[in-house]
Amino acid sequence: MPKIDVNGTTIFYQDQGPKDAPVLVLSHSLFFDQQMFEHQAKTFD
Repeated sequence: MPKIDVNGTTIFYQDQGPKDAPVLVLSHSLFFDQQMFEHQAKTFD
């Protein structure tokens, strides 16, 4: 999974969908992961 380091914090991210589509950022809370947004991601893909 790709990651970026920002101010000493590592952020893992998932990039999907058409490159020319608007950006949508979904951020899960502690104890969850990206699977929390599977249904939403399918809607926007």
